[in-house]
Amino acid sequence: MDLIERGLTTTRHPWELARLAFARRALDRGGLVARARGLLDIGSGDAWLASRLRERMDPAARAVCWDANYSAGDRASLAAVHPGIEFVAGRPSGRFDLLLLLDVLEHVDDDRGFLAGIVNDLAAPGAHALVTVPAWQSVFSRRDTHLGHFRRYSTAGARALLRRSGLRVVADGGLFHALLPMRAASVAIDRLRGLRDGAAINPITWRRGPAVTRAITGVLTVEARISLALGRRGIALPGLSYWALCRHE
Repeated sequence: MDLIERGLTTTRHPWELARLAFARRALDRGGLVARARGLLDIGSGDAWLASRLRERMDPAARAVCWDANYSAGDRASLAAVHPGIEFVAGRPSGRFDLLLLLDVLEHVDDDRGFLAGIVNDLAAPGAHALVTVPAWQSVFSRRDTHLGHFRRYSTAGARALLRRSGLRVVADGGLFHALLPMRAASVAIDRLRGLRDGAAINPITWRRGPAVTRAITGVLTVEARISLALGRRGIALPGLSYWALCRHE
């Protein structure tokens, strides 16, 4: 969860739950979490996902959450809840063999320079990176503007960005396939109504009950498993998000 969204709800959105399940599955197959000596979660927000992965790491391994928006109070409160994780607002020291950039690059104006700097300065030789970004500029919406997104990505554009930043794509594909036509319809309705990027939007909340949350999470998780299986075979299905598992050579 982004810091901008923290406090709006105490219930995790099915999107977040499905993304966690996807990240675990993508990284567990190669034992990347279990054998990681250093995990760096960039743009980590409230550290919910990183803390779940930390549970699967060796207790002696290092786990760092880096978010430029952390205040001193944020770092102190998060460290109290997650004592096995370091929280930093500035660029951390050392190198890491597992990096997470989950819905981060769209927040950065110079995404190529930012990613190349991370790979050059923080990735250990042979490190893996799991990257997700919002897909398809054609569905850029008021929600993207509200969240501080500069852009959304095509598959070809995301692949080029990763390659030019020093990463080799091992597998990639789309996520949240069912949500893509829903977002496209929402954007079309906004345009018909004449609503622009600066128009107000409702806060991002999730207040559905457990049964509805489980049902939607289940659908998105099954989709993610299919996308992961196809992505390992070089087949990238379009979705509302793009994902890539990469390696730094």
